[in-house]
Amino acid sequence: MSFNKKDGELDFSNVKMTQLGSSQSIRASFSELNSGLRTIDTNTIIRDAYTHFIQELDSNGNPTKVTYYQATSPVIDEMFFVSDVGGDLASKYIVLQEFLTKREIVFYIKVGGSGTNPGLGDEQVAVDIELNDPASVVRLNFMNAIKQYKDFQLERVGGYVGTSIKITYLQFGETQALNVTDTGFFVIRREEGSSFEVGEACIEYDVDQNPIWNGNLLKGMIYNSFAGTFESSGSAGAGDCGPIDFVDDLKENNRLKIDVIGSLNFASTSACAYLNQITQQNNIDQTGDILVMDNSPMNSDPVVIDLSISGEYLITASGNFEFDLKVTADTNDGARRTSRTVLERFNTVNSLWEEIDPNLGSTVAYGYHRNNASGENTSSSKIILAVSANDKFRYKIKCLNNGLIKTVPEGISLSIKQV
Repeated sequence: MSFNKKDGELDFSNVKMTQLGSSQSIRASFSELNSGLRTIDTNTIIRDAYTHFIQELDSNGNPTKVTYYQATSPVIDEMFFVSDVGGDLASKYIVLQEFLTKREIVFYIKVGGSGTNPGLGDEQVAVDIELNDPASVVRLNFMNAIKQYKDFQLERVGGYVGTSIKITYLQFGETQALNVTDTGFFVIRREEGSSFEVGEACIEYDVDQNPIWNGNLLKGMIYNSFAGTFESSGSAGAGDCGPIDFVDDLKENNRLKIDVIGSLNFASTSACAYLNQITQQNNIDQTGDILVMDNSPMNSDPVVIDLSISGEYLITASGNFEFDLKVTADTNDGARRTSRTVLERFNTVNSLWEEIDPNLGSTVAYGYHRNNASGENTSSSKIILAVSANDKFRYKIKCLNNGLIKTVPEGISLSIKQV
């Protein structure tokens, strides 16, 4: 008897239904005999295992429930045409609807160039005929107009003198009956589309519209219903800040990973910015100055990390952010000086800038500057802070003793990263 174990864990992926009792059938319904069905409400949708899906959206346009189907047969309608009598078809129209997108295409008739666009639907297409054209010619002109849309396959019925065409909806599944309005045309549904469910993805969202999947908060990601994957809502490439961790479990080896078959592709999602200084700041005394980073070579998400105010860093998203500062300073008056650079957060209650509590981590960088000949000194501070949406930060640098210091731009940099 097989215990169906793989790597020390139960594995039913290749178990035939006949090996299980009736009470176990549903739990093992992902067996080889029913490999398309998924019975849990949030699951990985295998790539190319479906032909179409139906999704429910919340008020913000986020998919909350996506049901995937495998089509076994498409819808086939047969449409019968009539002749024009004295221009009576002018301005009349039919409506074809795509199944997945529900996009409506309106085909309206112009007789001898005369006819009015009804202005309905998502797209309007003129079908040109001549006065008193027979039904077979009307059919031919409609076929020429419809065949430009790859979502519909057309078949002429009754040869060149016939008066009907069969329309196959290549997007499969059930679809709205072809609407012929008051044209005098009529439609017979020759075949109803059929399909079966192969999977379902149910997604919840937090107050910041980040998806929650299988109990895990996926910050900065969106669900791609077409691919069945969660993907970055920001740009990848230059702003790549590494893979996303489970928000509720930051253990080093607990990153969300699923193998290639049916994989969830996680692109980089963390917002991160890198800044440095180009213009030297001089004559910094005991009162201190705001440390200004006047160059930002990279900012992966300017919406999340707003650098629009010089010397200030507005974080518009809540979460954990790392501030990593390297600061180089020098004596400005030739005497021995000490510098202090500290991270501050704006308190919206009392409208004051306040130093970050040192109990939260390394927030201060000290420098010792001997004289003009050997005064350059580099110090650093690094901290991970819990940030609320729209928190503002800045660095304040000052001379601790009665004198003056200056910055050394080529030795100053700052990175801010969502972690």
